Amino acid sequence: MKKILITTDFSDNANHALEYAMQLFKYEDCQFYILHVLKASTFVSDDLMSMSPTTSLYDQLIASAKLKLDKYIDTVKSKHNNILHEFIPVIDYDNLVAAVNQLVDKNNIQLAIMGTKGASNVAKKILGSNTMHVIQGCQVSVLAIPHNYNYKPIHRVAFTSHYENKYCKADLSTLINLVEQKDYQVSILHVSDTKVLTKEQEQVKASLDDCFENATHQFTEIKDGTFLSTISHYVESHSIDMLAMVHRKHGFWESLFTENKIQKIAYNINIPLLVMS
Repeated sequence: MKKILITTDFSDNANHALEYAMQLFKYEDCQFYILHVLKASTFVSDDLMSMSPTTSLYDQLIASAKLKLDKYIDTVKSKHNNILHEFIPVIDYDNLVAAVNQLVDKNNIQLAIMGTKGASNVAKKILGSNTMHVIQGCQVSVLAIPHNYNYKPIHRVAFTSHYENKYCKADLSTLINLVEQKDYQVSILHVSDTKVLTKEQEQVKASLDDCFENATHQFTEIKDGTFLSTISHYVESHSIDMLAMVHRKHGFWESLFTENKIQKIAYNINIPLLVMS
C-alpha cells in the first residue's frame, strides 16, 4: 500500500493538488495522510472572544481545526467514493517542515503531493512557498502540482541530470516505481555547454541506464541556451506530462544555487514537477 502525504490549508491551490492525487492513484491502494498545520496567525480576536474559559487556547485551536479537517475529508470521500483509498487526518501546530519530517519518519511515507502557485518576484526571494520549504527541508520526494494544471494521464516523463554523481535505484525509487507500474516513457535530459561527455559523465549515464532498465527510456544531450528555457522548450515540444529531478543536499552555497534552480522550475513549469530528495 502506498503512503502519501497531502498538505492542505483548505485553499483552492491545495484542493487542486489533492484532486490530482485522487486521479493519479485512482486504481491503487493508498493511505493518504492529510496534514493541516495550524498557524498562530490564523487565530483572530473573534475566536478569543468565543473561547470557553475552561479550555486552553491550544486545545480549542486543535479541536476546531480537527473538526474542519474531518469535514473536509468526508467531502473528499463522498466525492470520489474509492474503496482503495484510506484517509488519515493529521493536525500539527506552527511548523510545516517539522510536521512533515515527523510524519514521514513515523509512517514511512514515500511521497508528498503539494500545490504550487506563481508568486511575485519579491515573494519568491523573501518568502518562497510551503512547497519549496518542504522540498528544501524534508527528506521526502515531492510532487508539485501547478494550480492551473488540469489532470490528464501521464505518458511521457522528462528526467533532468547534470551527470555529476552516479545514481542507484534507491535514489530514484519514487520515479522508477511510477514509470514501471504505469508504463511511462522516460526522456533523460542532460543540458550542458558541450555535447562531449567526460569519462565520469559516461559512468553516470551508465548508472541511469541501469536504474531504468525495466522502463522505456532514451537519453538526450542538449547544448542550448539557459537551463530553464531549454527545459521549458523541451517540455512543450515533446509533449512531456511530468518533469522529474533529484535535489541532492550539499553545502550551503552549493545547495543555495541548486534550490534557486528548482524554485525557478517550480514557478515556471506548467506541468507536475517531481523532486526527489
